Amino acid sequence: MGHLTIFSETGIPHAGCYLEYDDGGSAEWLGFFPWATGRWDDFLGGNGRILTMSREDQIEYYVRYWFQDKIIRSARLDVVTSYWSAIYQLWTCDCVSFARDMAGACGLETTGGPAFIPSSLVYDLQRLNSNYSQFNTRPFPWD
Repeated sequence: MGHLTIFSETGIPHAGCYLEYDDGGSAEWLGFFPWATGRWDDFLGGNGRILTMSREDQIEYYVRYWFQDKIIRSARLDVVTSYWSAIYQLWTCDCVSFARDMAGACGLETTGGPAFIPSSLVYDLQRLNSNYSQFNTRPFPWD
């Protein structure tokens, strides 16, 4: 069984995903960010990018779920394909919607609709889906 972790970060509000695959032990970080072009209003609307750098040192809250690898891989393909050329726009197509869509594509119940506060996403997922394997435990279970 693999794992899907949805997390929120400290500092600048951000949400993302950590995908772990059991068939070979691989893992990857995924998040949707605005791609800065030097304008002050880049975060309001502009080209978005899917970034894969580790966010572990930024995690504030997280919730982690077990899934079969094939479910995680299918969800990843669907969500990354959907966001690959998307315009980053707060409340409609941003880091929170990306993480929420990943959770939904894996079969988790989500609140749907616009959301902005990443920590609320984590707590909503925990509240709506009681089958989580870890919730805000330290040290991180993937270390």
